[in-house]
Amino acid sequence: MISCGVRWKSIPLFRLPLPLRSPHSVRNRLGRSWRCLSDSSAMMKAISVIIVGSRAGLGIGVVRVAAIGIPSTTAAERWSDSMPDHGSKLIVALDFSSSSEALSLASRLDPSTARMKVGKQLFTVAGPDVVRDLQELGFDVFLDLKFHDIPNTVAHAVRAAADLGVWMTNVHASGGSRMMTAAREALVDGSHRPLLLGVTVLTSMARADLDELNWGADPIDRVCELARLAESSGLDGVVCSAAEAQVLSQRHQPGFLMVTPGIRQAGDASDDQRRVVTPSDAVAAGATHLVVGRSITASDDPAATVANILASLV
Repeated sequence: MISCGVRWKSIPLFRLPLPLRSPHSVRNRLGRSWRCLSDSSAMMKAISVIIVGSRAGLGIGVVRVAAIGIPSTTAAERWSDSMPDHGSKLIVALDFSSSSEALSLASRLDPSTARMKVGKQLFTVAGPDVVRDLQELGFDVFLDLKFHDIPNTVAHAVRAAADLGVWMTNVHASGGSRMMTAAREALVDGSHRPLLLGVTVLTSMARADLDELNWGADPIDRVCELARLAESSGLDGVVCSAAEAQVLSQRHQPGFLMVTPGIRQAGDASDDQRRVVTPSDAVAAGATHLVVGRSITASDDPAATVANILASLV
């Protein structure tokens, strides 16, 4: 069986003819999962992808091509599970005040080299349309809205993000396990399951900021507490500074994502970020994804800057 991050189970055969779909419609249905399937040459030689019916409705299954007739049909048990992440680990923060600025920057970059992050500023002025426009350009989108509300509200918000087709989204881990669990469970039955992260401590915050909140802890201690809560709530990973990723990588299971903002190239200004590191240092510390903003968006040649960052990680 091809390892593609999906649990498989056998289902009964269906009367022929099966309702076949075109490769284009299958690709649209699979979304990010298509890359996992299409990247495996062995799988593409062994099987063809079809849509099959089941009591639960339409599901995506596979049929052995080499066999005579159709001896067996398999289908994914839960296609709402997030798939392995095979794309670029570099995420560009589109901190712009208009969609035209964001799309202009994105049009100068290659979707195979970077993903795009849409945060509160851009989403407030441009709404879901800017996400769709970026997807039309071929980019995976990290919807960085840091949901933090009562569990039911956050669950509906996360489900709406999934329906928008985003690659990744997040909630504040400080909302607690009930809120994070509700968010995770809201994605279980969806046709598209984005990666779901918990935001730990904002990279703009230092010990003095935590003291104002009567948390009485250094950022790393608070980050560790929230990361543990996020993992136990079933989230895919956390947003943390790269300085903390080194500690978290020793405490969490392999595959637990650590998405790190506050990344700057050597010589760049740190601006309002307090805990910043360079891309290569972040990866060495255990970061799985890097969020880079002004170093790329303020560059005269953003594509060259992206190339330089990726080259520094080799």
